[in-house]
Amino acid sequence: ELKKLIYIYLVQYAENNRDLALLSINSFQKDLSDRSQLVRASALRAMASIKVLEVIQLVMVSVRTASSDSQPYVRKTAAQCMTKVYAVDPDQFLELRGLLLKLMNDHEVTVVGSAIMAFHHIVIARPPPSAVAAAAVAAEGGDSSAEVVGPEEALRVQLAHLHPHFRRLCQDVLVMDAWAQQCCLDILLRYCRLFFACPNRRPAGEGDALAEPVPVPEDLAAFLKSLKLLLCS
Repeated sequence: ELKKLIYIYLVQYAENNRDLALLSINSFQKDLSDRSQLVRASALRAMASIKVLEVIQLVMVSVRTASSDSQPYVRKTAAQCMTKVYAVDPDQFLELRGLLLKLMNDHEVTVVGSAIMAFHHIVIARPPPSAVAAAAVAAEGGDSSAEVVGPEEALRVQLAHLHPHFRRLCQDVLVMDAWAQQCCLDILLRYCRLFFACPNRRPAGEGDALAEPVPVPEDLAAFLKSLKLLLCS
């Protein structure tokens, strides 16, 4: 219990006392292998709170390990710490995105919720600088010669990674906590606008008012069903 209190103190004051916090980093790394999931999660949170670029690689190794931990609480904490890593070093964007996409496949909804909030933070709320976004587009087979990528094109590339997760997110959003639901709904709405045709739009070249509208895709229908269930909850 004393160790938990110490970690709470370190997390609160690590940002203002970085030099002192750096002296404890060896202890943090040791506690990442502790038997208690609470101690492991607290050690990771304390390491991520040391916002110093020189130790970001050590933090990334710890986050990578924690994302595969046997306990969902530690995996959830790993997702939460990724936003702190990204704030210090945006160049870690591609690896962080990969870890978050892996956590979206987790069988625990709390882990998926934390992963979707972190994904929303680094992709929607604070997207990467143009250089990093260009590298991300190039990595996906886009125009590698483009120095600046438009925000819509960059967002399309990032949200395209949610194709295999869309159905799962439509189901899990019903049981996520309120904050995770808000982020998840925002992401799913943006996804639908980018990748689904408007169901009320008539096919091109058919001006007849009696023409049939574009059929609603199954994935979009699943999302709309989840929205209706949320409204009734």
